[in-house]
This record gives sequence, structure tokens and C-alpha cells, in this order.
Amino acid sequence: MTTNPREIGIAFTLEMLEAVRADRKTQTRRPATAGKMMVVDWDRAVVRGAGGLNEYLHVPGYHHDDYGPEDERMVTVCCRYLVGDRLYFKERIYAHPIPSDSETPSLCAYYKSDWKIVRRISGTALLWRWRSYGLPARYMPKEAARDWAVVTRIRAQRVGDISYEDICAEGWDARVSTPVTDGSAGDDARAWFIELWDSINAKRGYSWESNPWVFAITFERIER
Repeated sequence: MTTNPREIGIAFTLEMLEAVRADRKTQTRRPATAGKMMVVDWDRAVVRGAGGLNEYLHVPGYHHDDYGPEDERMVTVCCRYLVGDRLYFKERIYAHPIPSDSETPSLCAYYKSDWKIVRRISGTALLWRWRSYGLPARYMPKEAARDWAVVTRIRAQRVGDISYEDICAEGWDARVSTPVTDGSAGDDARAWFIELWDSINAKRGYSWESNPWVFAITFERIER
């Protein structure tokens, strides 16, 4: 655990954020990246710290400014999150007038998902201070966060190595999740996760078919 935990934002789709709030989602997977200036051989990646709480990768590679493969060295690739980090979940917020009898009411922040007023820890409404009338989730400030968690484990693995138990921890629910195949619950769960993964990551170059290395982040919900 980190002695002075960092507070870092993390974004989910609305579906996944609702799964977190329903205590169905306690894991998330994010592609492992070595940086745009590094050329690495992911097929030769090796997991370090295996079985521990903070796994990471050693990957052969070289920098774009090097002469080429002859300058290859082992590159350490770590998850941006660490065990003990406190995560706050980002979501879309919008401006809306505060209910008032005034002819020129102030604008405050509302959550897009349920149109509830964004409130600070003190309970006061967060007044709108941005030029636009809406902020995408990635720009939501920490003071607007209403859902928090702590990272409890980081595993390095290929996305295709995900287990049925892990898919359930990713938010799959046999009662409501789709698609439904003609196979077992495990087949349904895998089909659901593949569709979810590709909807978010395929366009970024991390399709399920390419089986990229990922960091599997386990977390527990906490009060702020």
C-alpha cells in the first residue's frame, strides 16, 4: 500500500458506472502501453512481481531516437494506478440554473446521468465556472466526484486470459447482460465482455482479436 495514497480520476461508461454502484463491478482492464516514443516487442513481454499485489511488465524495446533494434533493452511497463491509490469516478456534468425566484439564477453543476445537483463535501452546490455548458467525463473535476474506490490489486495479463470469475467482476450479470448465445453462462459472459471490450478499445488499436496485454485493476468502493 502507498503511505500517501494518490487520488486519481478514472472514467467508465454509464453502464459500467451503474454496475459499480450496484456492487457488480470490482475490476476494470486497461491496455498496457509503453509510450508513443517506444518500439516494443509485446510477444516477448514478461510479467514481474507475479502473484503479488502490483504486477508489471518487462518488455524488450528501444526508443524512436535510438539507432534501431540493436539498441534494444528491457523496458519496464507499469500500470498508471498503484495498490492503495484512491480512484474517483468521472462522469458527465452539465450546467443548469439553480431553482430560484431570481430573474437571473446562478448556474450550478448537474450530473448528466440522473440530473442530480453536484454537491461539494460541505453539501453546497458546485457553481458552474466553465465556458461551455457541459463537460465530458474526462474533464470532470475531482470536487464533483461522488463515487470513490481504492485499488487493491494490479495484475498483468493478456486480455484473452480473463476468467469467468473475472468477467463477473467486470460487471456481467446473467439477468440483464446481453448478448445471449446458445451456449453456457460462461459463453454468454465471454461474448458480453468481448463486445464491451471492443466497443471501447478496438478503435484505439486494442481489439480483442489482437489479444493485447492489459492491467487488470481490482478495486473496492469506499466513502470519500
